Amino acid sequence: MRKLGFEVVVQSGAGQAAYYADELYQAAGADIASSRTEVITQSKIITTVNDLPAEATESLSSGQIVIGMLDPYRNTQLDTYAAKGATVFAMELLPRTLSRAQNMDVLSSQANLAGYKAVLLAANEYSRPFPMFMTSQVRLSQPKSLS
Repeated sequence: MRKLGFEVVVQSGAGQAAYYADELYQAAGADIASSRTEVITQSKIITTVNDLPAEATESLSSGQIVIGMLDPYRNTQLDTYAAKGATVFAMELLPRTLSRAQNMDVLSSQANLAGYKAVLLAANEYSRPFPMFMTSQVRLSQPKSLS
């Protein structure tokens, strides 16, 4: 993003649950903010995994853009976003059938990850040998002859 001319600000500790330390973001050129409010007040475009907490939406100002999984059918903050003049993009509403949008399909990618995680958790609990796990994306080739 920096190479494209953007300034990047990351909330301190934002990547901790995914094992990304603040120092890794800094090494990639990001600035580290001490709080979510600091990130929001400094940013024109805000990306988030889940919807912003109610207290964070109070810090929004007109013209800001929020992108993330915002659960638009159950989201009770949509009026707040509108009142603040923010534009929001709910990634789970992105069309899933267009080939150009498939790499942005958050529902399928998260479901795929959840499936892999479920198999790992099940294998950990299962007391006997666990069969090989494959998906339709795995292609097996014929073994090559040694002769």
